[in-house]
Amino acid sequence: MMTLPSLLARTVRLWGRRAAMIDGDRVLTWTEFADRVAFTGSRLASLGLRRGERIAVIANNSIRQAELFHAAYHIGVVPVPVNYRLATKEIETILDDSASKVLVVDDPFAGLLETAELQSWKVRACSLDLRPLATDLHGTRRDENRQSCQCIEAVAINEDEEALLLYTGGTTGRSKGVQLSHGNLAVVALQNAAMLAPRCDDIYMHVAPMFHSADLLSNAYLANGAAHIYLGKPTARLILETVANSRVTATVIPPTLIILALQDERFGEYDLSSLRTLVFGSAPMPESWIVTARDAIPSMDLWHGYGLTETAQMLTLGRVPRASEQLDSMSHGSRVRSAGRPLLGTDLRIVDDQGNELPVGMAGEVIARGPQITKGYLNLPDETAKQFRDGWFHTGDVGSVDQDGWLYLLDRKRDMVITGGENVYTLEVEEALTQHPEIVEAAVFGIPDEVFGESLVAALVVRNGARVPAEAMIEHCRKLIGGFKIPRRIYFLNELPKNTLGKIAKNELRRQYTN
Repeated sequence: MMTLPSLLARTVRLWGRRAAMIDGDRVLTWTEFADRVAFTGSRLASLGLRRGERIAVIANNSIRQAELFHAAYHIGVVPVPVNYRLATKEIETILDDSASKVLVVDDPFAGLLETAELQSWKVRACSLDLRPLATDLHGTRRDENRQSCQCIEAVAINEDEEALLLYTGGTTGRSKGVQLSHGNLAVVALQNAAMLAPRCDDIYMHVAPMFHSADLLSNAYLANGAAHIYLGKPTARLILETVANSRVTATVIPPTLIILALQDERFGEYDLSSLRTLVFGSAPMPESWIVTARDAIPSMDLWHGYGLTETAQMLTLGRVPRASEQLDSMSHGSRVRSAGRPLLGTDLRIVDDQGNELPVGMAGEVIARGPQITKGYLNLPDETAKQFRDGWFHTGDVGSVDQDGWLYLLDRKRDMVITGGENVYTLEVEEALTQHPEIVEAAVFGIPDEVFGESLVAALVVRNGARVPAEAMIEHCRKLIGGFKIPRRIYFLNELPKNTLGKIAKNELRRQYTN
């Protein structure tokens, strides 16, 4: 069966004595890691978790979180990693919507349980090593040893069973729970492996947070026996140091951190020659920075990946051509901008508003079908029916393909802004802004930013005679939405530009405020 436990079991059989997890001088082999996974699985079972139930996790990247995820897969429990950058009200919504039975909280985030929104979860909360953080519902201390925690065998999971629940922003302003099956995740691991050719002597560095679908690329390396290193709080400098000191060979890094690393004054001091594979995606990156990154590390192949949470992270992959390579069918510069070609088993089409397939080179909506694509959203049947039609997932992204099937993204979802690798849906931000009593209308949009990909901007109309400092609006938003969703620039206008139907003309605002 194509499941995550089956991938791990195969890795243990083939590479059991090789390094699996590296934490400084501490190294776990795959056999040792699998034993810890089985033990942690029994701990989860002792908490009362049963097959098909969900466990929410708020944590930094770490080996312990990896153990927890695989332990959950081991017994058929579904991890729900939560974006710790969200406002506590948003986290509460995710916990309630997912119907999680237990909440695991890493020590740096324990303070969240003291907030009004999350205090009630304290009785269902554990630390990352599964120690209880409070008394249970009956007011008595939970005894960690009240049940035997002997290692248990993996349950027989089916490919179509839910493996992971990831939340992504919704066009309605509500987060959407993307239900990814074991089949989705196992297949995309093999699809990515077919393109990137990971090896058992690779060392994979986890930079993308584990609540983000970008981290799912790591499963391709797990399936091929590579070792893993986790960065809890990645910075550009830490990335450079880790690659140099730990001889990292492969990773995924968002464009913002790539650019910051390239700009680091000490960049040239680090020996980065071990790095063979660097994948970027999740946000736009200017062509000039793509070329700079490609040429900065001669040992490295730079890959551009495109996908969404709904596609288990990846639809297309393409290696950025080197300056010396000759391309037969098109110019070198054009191929540098491509987001790659569809993974094996993935069909991609470009369609117009009526769903008709468009000819080569014409721009339209990107739609896709393949074994890595989710069947739908949790508790949102209407949204599922809207996005998944006639067997195709409608991404809402605009692009075109050339005669050789290379994809070129021309625009993101209509109202979505990608800043620093994080998806921000403007309606959600506008709703937060207009909750301020003096705001009449709000329009939120993105403008190009060399470091963050896009910068979030808000244009506001206030009530007659009202005076609202921009700083006051920022503080207002902090109570309602995550910090990365707060506009970096705020402008106050007498009125917003609109079309003849009364719809706000965001394109005009983008043109007006783009430097």
